[in-house]
Amino acid sequence: MRRSGVFRMVAEVLLGLAVAAGAFAAAQWAARALPGGEALRYPWEALRQMVLHGENPYAQWRLLYAWSASHGYPVPQLYPFHVAVVFFLPLALIKDFVVVRALAMVGMAVAWSAAAWRASRVFGWRGGKALGIGVFLFGISWFFAAEAMWRGDVVGLVLALDVLALTALTRRQYRLAGGLLALTLIKPMVALPVVIFLLLWAFSRGKWRLWGGFWGVTAILFGFSWWLLPAWPLDAARLAVQFAGHQTIYRLVADAVPGIGRQLGWLVLAVPGALVFLEWLGAWGKSSSRAVWTAALTIWGSMWWGLQLTVADQALLLLPLALVWLHWSGRWKAYGRLAVWVSLLGFWIVSWALWWPYGWHPEAMTSSLAVRLVVPLLVWPLLYSVRWWATRTYAAWEDTLPLDQL
Repeated sequence: MRRSGVFRMVAEVLLGLAVAAGAFAAAQWAARALPGGEALRYPWEALRQMVLHGENPYAQWRLLYAWSASHGYPVPQLYPFHVAVVFFLPLALIKDFVVVRALAMVGMAVAWSAAAWRASRVFGWRGGKALGIGVFLFGISWFFAAEAMWRGDVVGLVLALDVLALTALTRRQYRLAGGLLALTLIKPMVALPVVIFLLLWAFSRGKWRLWGGFWGVTAILFGFSWWLLPAWPLDAARLAVQFAGHQTIYRLVADAVPGIGRQLGWLVLAVPGALVFLEWLGAWGKSSSRAVWTAALTIWGSMWWGLQLTVADQALLLLPLALVWLHWSGRWKAYGRLAVWVSLLGFWIVSWALWWPYGWHPEAMTSSLAVRLVVPLLVWPLLYSVRWWATRTYAAWEDTLPLDQL
């Protein structure tokens, strides 16, 4: 290697280290200056008690969740212990929660960056660099992403894992896709429907490596977690039953119109559920492009029927939106790019306008139907605007794949 090449490599490494140090310093300042991080603090405290004092983390979670429910704060989703050890056990070894929260912020930003870079290459982004940067900046700055960062919610990592799993599936890396899907179950209420669909789709196509990757990783993690805490499946079931039904769309609709709220609530659950189920049937045995679009629709559907959702979970809607923008920019050319810019600005304004009346008051936002329903309602027709392209035998990103990979 020439001397100039060595100097350039050293300069790039030093620049990367400087950027990483600056990002961590900024995250540390934000963690000190801003309140919040309760979605991260709860599992950190629970697993730290287990590591240092041998206490059952589910007993600690029960106390923390009961306090949140009694004070009207959002109750985080139940964390399955076999996946929680991957995300939270290393952090439990750190004493200072400010450092833990800063690491979580930096980790989420790195995961989003890696997922965005990978997706742009695999799916063949054709909207240009400026629009690609605009989509990325939107993804990290609209309200739901900021809410996930502020609360320390792992939904940001679930989003990155879903994107990476779909890119692996598109490139026939089925074992990798299955392993990544197994990790998304840290948020089971929003991740499980997507996992079930992709497992069924893989069965219809005979892609057993996806099943092997999913169940292989699950078995390893379950064995390790059972060795650490043998009774955790029973403890998790008890906690799920105790806090089932909080913050659901059904309950919000029933409380909003007591007279006919229960009937309307069931209708709100049934329509998206039936729609997603019909699309599952239509995707049976179809190509990976059809599976990607149906997985995006399933994520949209999970915003309606989830049993324990928070406002931050709507950050997952970035995936179906990105799929829409991918097709618009690739199929409509200049008009499509203009449509992407307009929708970027529109969704950014709408998301922060929904936040404005409540500020950083999660108990008020959680009980608001507008905060929970407006963005999913807007995403629905946009997702169907690209259905014809996405459900063809070959989608835009498959044009460059050999026929034996379709």
